[in-house]
Amino acid sequence: MVNTATATPTSPQEPLFAFGEGLSYTTVDYSNLRLAADEIGREGRINATITLTNTGPRTATETVQAYVSDTVTSVTWADRELKGFAQVTVQPGESVDVQIAIAAADCSIVTAAGHRVVEPGTFELLVGKSSRSGDLLRAVFTIVA
Repeated sequence: MVNTATATPTSPQEPLFAFGEGLSYTTVDYSNLRLAADEIGREGRINATITLTNTGPRTATETVQAYVSDTVTSVTWADRELKGFAQVTVQPGESVDVQIAIAAADCSIVTAAGHRVVEPGTFELLVGKSSRSGDLLRAVFTIVA
């Protein structure tokens, strides 16, 4: 039986392990997230590059995750949605640039009338090693009409 008076409550917003979090024998730092352009059309793609540096003693196979957040939307949208990933191998002490591309169509919503549309507006690209907010680097981009 658990003594609820001394049990530590957990918040459903902070899971013990976030999506994509895993164990590793090395450490990889993420830095320098940059966009090829910060404005794209509804038919375009957002192209991003991020630098990974293996700061540990062993080779890393790293899964870079890319999420998108719609900062202003006409319907309820998830805080962030996984839209792409890339898996790379990084040798100890090595830095590599990783390319991520996400189509504007992947930022679509479904209207109340049931139509899928790409709304113009401001979005955030979030790239990192897990879905945990503290693990993600951010870059703002705009989809124009």
